[in-house]
Amino acid sequence: MIHAYARVSTTHQRTDRQLMGVEAQFSDQEVVWYEDIGVSGTVAFSDRPAGGEVLAGIRSGEITTLVVWELSRLGRSLQDILSVLDVCYEVGCQVIVTKEHLKLLDEDGSPNPVTKMLVAVIGSLAEMERDAINIRIREGIEAARRRGVYRGRKRGSTESSEQFMQKEKSKKIADLLSEEYPVTYISRILSCSPNTVYKVKTHLEKIAVTV
Repeated sequence: MIHAYARVSTTHQRTDRQLMGVEAQFSDQEVVWYEDIGVSGTVAFSDRPAGGEVLAGIRSGEITTLVVWELSRLGRSLQDILSVLDVCYEVGCQVIVTKEHLKLLDEDGSPNPVTKMLVAVIGSLAEMERDAINIRIREGIEAARRRGVYRGRKRGSTESSEQFMQKEKSKKIADLLSEEYPVTYISRILSCSPNTVYKVKTHLEKIAVTV
């Protein structure tokens, strides 16, 4: 038996690709799945519902092999990824990343030095990707402010992209995105759907590209 973890950032995304990728490689074994749906990769692994269960299982010895489809499922920051792997190192839990063909431990249980190096490289690239997205969001916010798009719309009229961004809630979402708060956190505190947050995020990125 192996234990596997999957994560997607929004509630309208599916974990099918991750499940199929892992189960294709371990078709001869029973796979117990832990899934976080609608949880941003910026949320610490230990703070995620399923992530917390996984760590508890690793520490208790119930989970001896943890499989993920790709390294970014563990976290979007190198620090968070390493914190999870450190727990696994301490108790001798094997971690297998199927997409990148990585194994945390060698056959004798010792740390795999090549994996440690690749984790640092891949984790750094994931951080760079996240930072690039956040930069585009901040640029989009500044561009929207310079363009002065804060005007209301008439009742019954079709809402344009600029009019959507003029809404008070859209502006609050944009401000929280600029502070790098996770989508699920923003949708919760502003009582809106994750889709609305992603819509604002998409508009901001488009504005940044066109300016």
